[in-house]
Amino acid sequence: MKKQVVTGESKKTVNTGELMKILGKSNTKYSDFLEIGENAFVEDNLVKFWAEMGKKCPLQNSDIINRADIGYTFFYDIINGKKKPSREKLVRIFLAMGLSLGECSTALRIYCYSDFYAKNKRDSAFIYAVNHSLSVNELNELLRKNGEEELK
Repeated sequence: MKKQVVTGESKKTVNTGELMKILGKSNTKYSDFLEIGENAFVEDNLVKFWAEMGKKCPLQNSDIINRADIGYTFFYDIINGKKKPSREKLVRIFLAMGLSLGECSTALRIYCYSDFYAKNKRDSAFIYAVNHSLSVNELNELLRKNGEEELK
């Protein structure tokens, strides 16, 4: 994914490959790398992310909690940045909130989880569920029918 960074008065596009090359050079100072990649780093403000998603979601938090089938306290600890949920708990929340695939990818990156991978059978079910607005129960049924374990 290409990111825009400001270098002096001009903007330069820096992608992940270019960042990796810079890090691999023996004469690169880390402080220089941080300056070059300043605007390329993944946003890691969990509270801000969940606040933005909450504004987009027409549901009340209690409805999201019920649809995701997770604990009330656990949900609030997640959105307040106090707990790191498992990848599968995030999938439950994604489906409950009706997040887009892009929004799911952003959340997975923020939590340092791998993005959904279509060549992984289980992940392909997650992608399908997000793209087809399935509920947690519908995803669990899809997983079960295709020889996969239900969401944890």
